[in-house]
Amino acid sequence: MARRRAEMQVERGFQAIETAYDGISSLDDSGDFIYVNEAYADIMGYDPGELVGEHFSTLYPEADISIAYDEIIPTAKQSGQWRGKTVFVTKGGEQITVDHLLSFTTEETMICTISETDGAEAIRKELSMKEGAMDKAPIGITMSDPSQDDNSIIYANDKFVELTGYHRDEVIGRNCRFLQGEETQEEPVTEMRHAIEAEEPVSVELRNYWKNGEMFWNRVTLAPLYDDEDELEHFVGFQEDVTAYHD
Repeated sequence: MARRRAEMQVERGFQAIETAYDGISSLDDSGDFIYVNEAYADIMGYDPGELVGEHFSTLYPEADISIAYDEIIPTAKQSGQWRGKTVFVTKGGEQITVDHLLSFTTEETMICTISETDGAEAIRKELSMKEGAMDKAPIGITMSDPSQDDNSIIYANDKFVELTGYHRDEVIGRNCRFLQGEETQEEPVTEMRHAIEAEEPVSVELRNYWKNGEMFWNRVTLAPLYDDEDELEHFVGFQEDVTAYHD
């Protein structure tokens, strides 16, 4: 019964991503993609790996790049997010108009979500994201349910299992703090807690621990997901091992 309930919650989580958060990507402070989900890449005609490491300007018509620098990014920095319609260029050279949301989790990390505004959206949504897109993502992804005690994890993808060394069954039903340990600093933990309480996106880097006890630096990005009534439904989390940048 508990397993079925968890599966139903994951199903609802996927539906939330397919609607409010069709395409999801994160970018570093230079504007380079550090994560692109299957839906985002599909809208733009790329494989996810083709966009990771590329600058966002790759997707803009040359004449419109100034809009990103002069309007979109400054507005998102000042108010926390920018929402509107943007013209992008697909890999095949076609110009498409997307509903575009850009938010800053910190000064270093941007979260970009897009969805198509024309009839192609209905066709693309026939593809089921739950058939493995998130499990194939090159970054750890978790989904938690704030309605459960301790905002426990209800979904963890393959990369999260690989990243932490824990079996999926050891992850589901627990709060992500089980990755913390003796050298985990309080400041990023507090920043995440405050953001969760305020239902706001956040990105931090903190010391976490693999199952074998070894420490690694984890870049954690959290974002709230809302249902059709704008009620908080889930938190989606992205984890990336950035130990190499701290050596």
